[in-house]
Amino acid sequence: MPREYFNAREARRILEKNLKYYLAYRTINAYDVRPELPAKVAQMAEYLYLGLGIKNTSQRWEVLLKLCEGLVATVGSGAR
Repeated sequence: MPREYFNAREARRILEKNLKYYLAYRTINAYDVRPELPAKVAQMAEYLYLGLGIKNTSQRWEVLLKLCEGLVATVGSGAR
């Protein structure tokens, strides 16, 4: 795809749509980011897992995604 078709609006849309996944994956494996934010998100997720009694891996993933989605909605993507 030619570069001129990839504009800032499209880039923002892609980032905003996928940021919850990026944050969730980096919370699980923070290999290319500063560790402070993923560590804090992991602490929040563990608190939710314990409070909700969740041990199942797929349920944990769903809770982590919802948490990340809420964080992105609250804080924003910064892509303006």
